[in-house]
Amino acid sequence: MASKKKSGTMSKQELKGRVDKAEMDLSLSELTTLPVRDMLTYSRVTKLDISCNKLTEIPEELCDMRQLLILDASKNALSFLPQAIGRLEKLRQLDLFSNRLSSLPLGFAELRHLNWLDLKSNMLDSDLAKAAGTCVDARECQECAENIVAFMRSKASQAQRVHQENLLRQRSMLFCGLVLFLFLL
Repeated sequence: MASKKKSGTMSKQELKGRVDKAEMDLSLSELTTLPVRDMLTYSRVTKLDISCNKLTEIPEELCDMRQLLILDASKNALSFLPQAIGRLEKLRQLDLFSNRLSSLPLGFAELRHLNWLDLKSNMLDSDLAKAAGTCVDARECQECAENIVAFMRSKASQAQRVHQENLLRQRSMLFCGLVLFLFLL
């Protein structure tokens, strides 16, 4: 008995029909959620197209598709990306054109092989938008990838420094408290 499709989702059978060798094309499917558990069974997929849907988020589990080289998530309603995006170590091209992103996760700093990125038509913070540039041709999209990864590495490094400073401050306060406690004994 065939299962009835839920609005905004995709059945295993429909998904199977959208996979051709190393490519999975889920574009123009009116998806509001991704069938990630079923998608993960296709371990040879290197190109994933989830463009032109109604997605508001990319589930963290999608980042377990570590063999991905190309991800097209353009023309959705994404307002954030998972921190785990850095697990997509082999990712070379990422299309995030026309979403609702204002920031990017620090995990972007781990995308060492990213050489093409489109962030046009998003609501990026001013510093991030400046780093992204205009991306109107292939060269500018390459520069966007390089600049954004470098920008996010800088942000990650800065966050690590702040974290270390906070740890030192907490340890210092604990030590001072211990010394005071011992002094009052």
